[in-house]
Amino acid sequence: MHKLEINIINNVQDALNRKYTLTHSDETGMRFLFIDSTYAEEEYDELNDQVTSEWCLVNNKIIFSVSCPIFCQASKYSMNERYEIFKRHMPRAIRAILFGDQEYILANNYLLESKIHVFYIYSLEYYRVEQLGLVGDFIK
Repeated sequence: MHKLEINIINNVQDALNRKYTLTHSDETGMRFLFIDSTYAEEEYDELNDQVTSEWCLVNNKIIFSVSCPIFCQASKYSMNERYEIFKRHMPRAIRAILFGDQEYILANNYLLESKIHVFYIYSLEYYRVEQLGLVGDFIK
């Protein structure tokens, strides 16, 4: 995958402690993936365009939880427009995150069966959740 810079800050081996932050540059189209035990909040920009993700245990099953902020005062787009933009780009963002860590995922192949849940966060109290298939659907 071109135009993806992968930064493994801390190669955490426990999936439940592995966190991903995906950011991008509007000028170059370059995407930056940070893998660590915490989110790379120092990489967030004023437009809040980052996508974060992590493995979570829900009802004794591991899911891949992906989140993106819909509300952003600095954005020129309305929340509905931001939702549509994030939704349109989400498969590509998920593919970039999983591609960036595919060596780890394939070494822990039970993760391939994890459902992907995308959280579109409007506020602390309101969010929308959509399921986008399985991790294995995004790793070819």
